[in-house]
Amino acid sequence: MEEGLLRQRRNLMITCAILWIMKSGEVEFSKISFAGFDVTFKDPNALTLSMWITFAYFLCRYYQYFLNEGISKLEHIFRDSFNQKCESRIRQLVEERYPQNTEKHLYNYGFLKNNHWIYKGGIQHPYDPSLSESKFEQFEIAISRWKLWKGILSAIMDSIFRNSVVTDYLLPFILADFILYYCGKNDWNGSFLHLIMP
Repeated sequence: MEEGLLRQRRNLMITCAILWIMKSGEVEFSKISFAGFDVTFKDPNALTLSMWITFAYFLCRYYQYFLNEGISKLEHIFRDSFNQKCESRIRQLVEERYPQNTEKHLYNYGFLKNNHWIYKGGIQHPYDPSLSESKFEQFEIAISRWKLWKGILSAIMDSIFRNSVVTDYLLPFILADFILYYCGKNDWNGSFLHLIMP
């Protein structure tokens, strides 16, 4: 994870934690000490509003950095996992019908998906002296995603629970969604709904 994304992730998660503490701890601000001076708030909601503005800013910044780095990392992890977990099932489905298939390098989830779930293989027949050539026969098999559901499910679970990339990049979004739900409800005076529409 690059430094810029790591910084935005940290800022967003700290802001989420502060908002959660403010609501769950029923924190109310009337004055704060700043550089040895007591600052009294005529409108205590000003600080809560500034926290929501900070939250929105860091969420937007994290999203921008995530688009540049996080999506490609997640795609790479999931693609590798899908290929690994589905290869044996694709091989089984193809070789049940065409055991002489010579295109064995195509037992790949990514190739299958890019070919619209059609496996395209071939059989190299032995050399025929009467034809002075060896015959190559091509074939196609439709393989539905439903036939690969065990591999797909295993790949998703493996990517989520055995790899840190998902928690590194998606956890801040999950936490931000929770804060919007938990701290945004009408039962708290610091909710952005109260601050926007008093």
